[in-house]
Amino acid sequence: MKKRKIQVAVVLFIAAVTLLSSSFGRQVDIEERVLCHAMGVDYENGEYNVSLQVFKTQSMGSDTPLDVSQSNIQTVNCKGRSIRDAIEGCQYQLGREIFFGHLQIICFNKNIDLSSPEELFSFAIKDKNVFLGVELCLAENTAEELMNVQLTRGTMSSENFTQVIKMGVKNGITVECRLIDLLSCIRSPQYIAMPVISIKQPLGDFAESHEEKSAEQQEPLLEIKKTALIRKGTVLESYLSHADASGCLWLTGKAEQYSDIIEYNGSPMDVRITSDSHSLKLDNENGRLVCRLKLSVLAHTSLDIRDEKSSDQVAALVKQRLEENITGVWNKALYENRTDIFDVWRLFRHKYPQSYLKYADRLDEVLGSVELETDITCRVS
Repeated sequence: MKKRKIQVAVVLFIAAVTLLSSSFGRQVDIEERVLCHAMGVDYENGEYNVSLQVFKTQSMGSDTPLDVSQSNIQTVNCKGRSIRDAIEGCQYQLGREIFFGHLQIICFNKNIDLSSPEELFSFAIKDKNVFLGVELCLAENTAEELMNVQLTRGTMSSENFTQVIKMGVKNGITVECRLIDLLSCIRSPQYIAMPVISIKQPLGDFAESHEEKSAEQQEPLLEIKKTALIRKGTVLESYLSHADASGCLWLTGKAEQYSDIIEYNGSPMDVRITSDSHSLKLDNENGRLVCRLKLSVLAHTSLDIRDEKSSDQVAALVKQRLEENITGVWNKALYENRTDIFDVWRLFRHKYPQSYLKYADRLDEVLGSVELETDITCRVS
């Protein structure tokens, strides 16, 4: 009898695995699916316009299924009352099921309401294939325009979007925002910074008159000129500059490097600043909340600085520039726009949980009164 029970259990396990791997009894062939790598979402007049970049290959019998010199994506658009509704419309147009396991980026227009991420991203939450580290961004104009830009650099044009964002974050000119970052705000205060991507068109007639210009140089380019502030789901009118984004990254300990130009002995000098150590603490001094930043950086100069006096001068200039950037973004984000993109509220909740619960309904007022003190050390290398 015991042996019989084990046999039944094994059979049921195999049946369950088979059922799950076959999409609940319906075997999905790879030719019945289309791979989506990028998604654009425009919201206007209560309707979502979804633009999907899907991978385009030749037929299975072709000797060259992929031409790396050409754009290998096509864009499909559909409107709906929700993102999921619009996605279903795209599937009907393609005649195939859309697979989001390779999704790399989701782009929105400025009208999007992000206050209910659980509802907005229900298509991703319920699809276990979707990677929650997907990059999020805003479009300078419309997300559809970004999805339709033709880029041949890289196998998929979505690679260009993610590379531009990651390079911007690495060099300190914007702040990264991923799907998981937005989903973490479902039951928490929502303060978000998000990159804004715009299209830089080629030089036009001037470039066309130079035959030596390659086709790649004639293509549009993607660039990040600013970073958006999002508070309680709404994209604010105020944006962060490159210097502001740099200050935010230094403040939160996410900065890797930042290039700047300082005036040294009456002449401009290039300086690359890299992080050495970082500490951010919140203290209560007689009812006054003080956020203390302790930061140590290395300054790599374009000139050969050897003597101690010159080194001290450069260190002072770099320190002054960092203090300006950090104080500037603190004032703009926290004081002017009540947008705590520095996660001071997390420090407040962790260190003073009772006070956090007491002032949960007036959190903006509390955060708006937090003072910032900086202690920056710079060494010239």
